[in-house]
Amino acid sequence: MIKLSIHGFWPQFNYHDNFFKSMFEEIYGNDFEYTLNPHESNICLIGENLIPPGLDRTKTKIISHIAEPKDPFYGAADYHFTFDPTDLSMRNVRIPLWMIYINKYNLTSEQCPVIPINEKTLEDNEWYNTKKIKFCVTPFSNAKPNRIEFWTTFNSYKQTDGFGLPFGNGDDGRNQLIKYQVLAPYKFCMAYENTNKLGYVTEKILQAKTAGCIPIYWGSDWVLQDFNPNCFIYANKFQNIVELLEYVKLVDQNNSMYENIHFSKTFNYDLGQKYEEIKKQIKEMISI
Repeated sequence: MIKLSIHGFWPQFNYHDNFFKSMFEEIYGNDFEYTLNPHESNICLIGENLIPPGLDRTKTKIISHIAEPKDPFYGAADYHFTFDPTDLSMRNVRIPLWMIYINKYNLTSEQCPVIPINEKTLEDNEWYNTKKIKFCVTPFSNAKPNRIEFWTTFNSYKQTDGFGLPFGNGDDGRNQLIKYQVLAPYKFCMAYENTNKLGYVTEKILQAKTAGCIPIYWGSDWVLQDFNPNCFIYANKFQNIVELLEYVKLVDQNNSMYENIHFSKTFNYDLGQKYEEIKKQIKEMISI
């Protein structure tokens, strides 16, 4: 019997209704219970390494979930859910952050993130189908130098609109519905990670693609394992920002090139099969 609790996740995380609880219910069926009290559980899923004070580790095993680009602290927990694709003797399962931004379980009360798309609406939703009348948008809150360089360089070609706290129009509550509404009218969307770290692929490319934009992605080359390379522009392969812009100009000015990228499928694999693989890994990894 698995009795799961979740502790120490991000602000506004819905502990009653969320991806992880639903996934465990699907894996273990009648052999699953859920509790809000970590001290009553035999498996506690924690945010990063925030172990509940006073938890009896002889009775409760820990799964550490690492969402940010930090090195997983292997050894602090019994098991790990991370972006890290490294196989560590069945103690780590890679669950990239973009995965929880797909409403696989048709949850209606998740708070952070609010998830407006599911597997069936990845490439057929109101934002994807919005007419693309604007050039490019750069959504970010962390003003990394390469993001600023992208915005200023692309803006020299055509109007490139910023969205986020540095532009004075960000959404403090990180409401995904607002973000989709902002992205929907644009042909291109910058999708730059905070850092280039092995396996670290977040929701940025997923949201750009499912809003109907062509993502211009910078980050880990593991994105080429997850996402179909034909459905986005991979900034890392260009020598510099000028070379990247020259290619984007070609796509912008050539309708055939644009449509070939825009209408390419999102993933490099069958998404349903990938979920099944992850669930199998979790069941094989956890021993109670």
